[in-house]
Amino acid sequence: MKVTFIVLYLSVLIVSTKAQDPHFSQFYVNSIYLNPAFAGTDYCPRFTLNYRNQWPALNDVYVTHSASYDQHLDAIVGGLGILALYDKAGDGTINSLNFSTVYAHHIPITRYFSIRAALQATFFQKFLDWNKLTFGDMIDPRYGFIYNTKEQQALNNINGLDFSSGLLAYSERFHIGFAVHHLTQPAKFFKITK
Repeated sequence: MKVTFIVLYLSVLIVSTKAQDPHFSQFYVNSIYLNPAFAGTDYCPRFTLNYRNQWPALNDVYVTHSASYDQHLDAIVGGLGILALYDKAGDGTINSLNFSTVYAHHIPITRYFSIRAALQATFFQKFLDWNKLTFGDMIDPRYGFIYNTKEQQALNNINGLDFSSGLLAYSERFHIGFAVHHLTQPAKFFKITK
């Protein structure tokens, strides 16, 4: 039993960890966020709003809002879409804002079966509220948080571009596809200023 515990503990230390994107429990409702190739698949205008409040008993610790619009256009042989996403993590300690545009090219294979290949371009902003962070050197053993920290303040704003792509094969009865997000793997972490 102890050997199993030690092996599990060491495997956790060896594996590198990664952050995750916001997720929705009803992810098929937010189809463009799931896979950009869904843009224009309904052939009529589609407007979607999503809201997620994870762990609501803990005072809005993780709250995400999303809005998207997509439509098929015969003139460009595909679908266009836009997506806006606002994510508040840690009761507003880290806030992310994303604006995306999507183009999904429609390739009809038969009358009832089609493929869509999509590209998504995203502009992102990430904000850090330094005043909501607490550090060990701020704590007095008797009186609590009374000291100022000696930690160097990190840059509190990150901007950048990110790209995603997707592929979708579908008919009226089924769909199958995959998406690759963060193709350029932009740096979204806060650096300490010197």
